[in-house]
Amino acid sequence: MKRAVTAYISLGGNLGNEVKRFTQALETMNNWQGIQVSAVSQLYRTEPQDDADQPWFSNQVAALVCAPELTPNDLLDSMLRLEQKLGRNRDPNRRFGPRAIDLDLLLFGTMVLRSKKLCLPHPRMCERAFVLIPLLEIASSLRLPDGEPVSACLKKIQYSLEDRNIFQ
Repeated sequence: MKRAVTAYISLGGNLGNEVKRFTQALETMNNWQGIQVSAVSQLYRTEPQDDADQPWFSNQVAALVCAPELTPNDLLDSMLRLEQKLGRNRDPNRRFGPRAIDLDLLLFGTMVLRSKKLCLPHPRMCERAFVLIPLLEIASSLRLPDGEPVSACLKKIQYSLEDRNIFQ
């Protein structure tokens, strides 16, 4: 018999009213069949990483308990539709530019997946303090599918944390 799977997602945005959008996103996901939001980190503020000419980001991480029949692709598809509903417009010329909301699937249990549509674990999560810090807040002993502690990933990158402001 299959068991429920815990997925971890990140929420980010920098076009104003992120708290409201993040709350709406989490409430919506918690109402999806087969999903229960089980933990949510505090909100962190982060300087832009790959495109510095934009406002700072708000970031958060949540844990979702997923019914055994839910696939990571199903979850991703629902997350992408929710992003659009909450005002996400993807600019093909500015991949890391400003956004109303960005939902990323970081981990889906211990699954490792490499496809054109989805990579698990998220390919850049171990490079991003704005993902790792809130992730460790809600799952301090979490390990990647290869067994590496997430805390070890954070030790490999340079960052500073001041009053929930992340500099990297």
